[in-house]
Amino acid sequence: MTNRSKNTLAFLLGLGSITQIRIIGSFAISEIFCLFLAPFVFLKCFDQIHKSRMWSMLGFAILWFFSAVGTDCWHESVLINALKGCGAIVVLITAMICAFGLLRDDLMRIRYYAVGVAGSYIISIFAFQPASLVGWANDAGTSISEIMDYQRFYVSVVMSGLAAIAAIAYGKMPGGVTLLLLAIAGLNLMQGSRSAFLFCLLAATIAVMGRVRDMRKMLRNSWKIVMVMTITLLASKYTYEVIVQKGWMGDAELRKYENAAATKIGLLSGRSEFFAAGFAIKDSPIMGYGSWALDKEGYGLQCAEWLGDEEKIRIESFYLVHHFVDYIPSHSHIMGAWVWHGFLGFVFWLAVFIWIIRYFRNGLLLCRPLIAFNAMSFSGALWALFFSPISMRIAWGILLATIAVTLTEVDRRRRLQQTGVPISMYEPWDGKPRDNTL
Repeated sequence: MTNRSKNTLAFLLGLGSITQIRIIGSFAISEIFCLFLAPFVFLKCFDQIHKSRMWSMLGFAILWFFSAVGTDCWHESVLINALKGCGAIVVLITAMICAFGLLRDDLMRIRYYAVGVAGSYIISIFAFQPASLVGWANDAGTSISEIMDYQRFYVSVVMSGLAAIAAIAYGKMPGGVTLLLLAIAGLNLMQGSRSAFLFCLLAATIAVMGRVRDMRKMLRNSWKIVMVMTITLLASKYTYEVIVQKGWMGDAELRKYENAAATKIGLLSGRSEFFAAGFAIKDSPIMGYGSWALDKEGYGLQCAEWLGDEEKIRIESFYLVHHFVDYIPSHSHIMGAWVWHGFLGFVFWLAVFIWIIRYFRNGLLLCRPLIAFNAMSFSGALWALFFSPISMRIAWGILLATIAVTLTEVDRRRRLQQTGVPISMYEPWDGKPRDNTL
């Protein structure tokens, strides 16, 4: 296959990654194609996969899959729920394989994928809206157009466009991209999209550090990476608190902030499902509860009482009195996998977290034209890992393939150093593996 054909496929993978059709849950069009293409890609690229970090990634994912199947069989989960829960893992595995097949010989191909994703989000304004948006509209008993506000929908459109610009332009206009990241961070803050504000602020910080030689050294040390992220987090928290308390974000956001600040965990109460999942895991740390498991033990209410969140206590108590049983809360990749499918689900996402940290330390700065794009992607991935439900399987496939290809290049350089070849671990890289490693 020619480079032009692969570039086209990367664009199409992005273009179909958001638009969805609903078959046993919601599947992106690209995910359906990956299901058919992955076996062929795996056979064609088997030697390269086996020599790269992708091999261990697939191993961890397969262990999670078998744990999911075993858990659903043990609990006799509703068939449609089991198919959706286990099927999501299969789709993720196929997305990882197909993404690796596209990126294994040229990481810069991500630019075509990023443009495709931006186009897909623009299409979703008019058709193929995200399943979450459809669900919100159904719950509210209204049309989709009535709830397509910035926080629910348009922030994703803006962020996907920003990511495409970062992928294309950062190499030649790093200053302009950094200023744009800061401008969009401000927009997200004023619109109440706190997580997107944080992603942009962190990406802008890393974009600056990636262009300053002395500051690049900070990103090669694990504890300094944590320090940078912590400082950025505290700065964003302080900025948000000042602006919202002055009333610049409106009365609704001020009430939201005051309610959150009154709880035991402050602003994190907006992601209290993460902590509620801990109550369920405490009762069954090894075996999960099954895909889309119902909260029959009232873990949501236990968490609300622990937090001291009066509003959530009222809601959960109302549900309990009226015998309305919702799903066990988690709203997290790592906690959701643990609650649904047991300890091996947690192990997979813990391994992903470790791979991301290793990538930040050893690989982020190698392919410098993609620093801003990858900083955005991996910042968002870290947030999703802890505070968002499992979704965006194509994006995760691209992220993990990027890690696999980059860390394989890092491994190659280390081997050369061990044989006495004078090569720098941090020499800029064009994203194309050398000496047929891949």
